[in-house]
This record gives sequence, C-alpha cells and structure tokens, in this order.
Amino acid sequence: MEHTKKASLFLDNRLTCATLNQTDTNHDWDAETGASSHMTPHWKWIREYQPMCIPIKLDNNTIIYPEGVSTVILQLSANGRFVENIELTWVLHIQGINHNLLSVIHMT
Repeated sequence: MEHTKKASLFLDNRLTCATLNQTDTNHDWDAETGASSHMTPHWKWIREYQPMCIPIKLDNNTIIYPEGVSTVILQLSANGRFVENIELTWVLHIQGINHNLLSVIHMT
C-alpha cells in the first residue's frame, strides 16, 4: 500500500519547477517526506501511462486509488532561467488530489 501524509493539505515548501507544456495554474510540486510515490492530478502531463489501481492511505486513514502510473518531465529553473529537464518516474495519477506531490523518498 502506498501512503502520503498531506495529499489533501496545502504545503508551503514549493520547488521551482514546472511541467512541460503546462497550462494549468496548479503546476507547482510540493516536496512531501511522507509520500511513498510522486502524485499528480494532471492527465495531460502524463507520459508512458499504465493503468494501475493500488490503495493509497492518507494520514487520516482515508483510502484513495490512482487511475494509473506514468512518467512526467519537469523543467527546473533558478532565478527564472531554465536549468534542466528531469524525468520523474512512478508518478501516480490521482484525480482527487488538490496539488502535485514530489516524494522525497523517491528523490534520494
């Protein structure tokens, strides 16, 4: 079972990154130490999609299910200037969450 502590809460520790071809206003990724996977509600960012339905337990013991898993390309920037593209793998597509979660565990 995957897990996350703050999938439905707003976090203040924003990363400076954007998703390729973004048109949504909610394009920031929140670094989440309690998330076992990266998560996004945005279908159009998804590449190499595979349907998947695994339970995700939230901090309040609610169980939610993703639509699938994929990769997402991020454009990193510093001081408004492009730095590099990175590919996030094992990104869960979950329509019910309010923002994108970046799993710190998967980044290490």
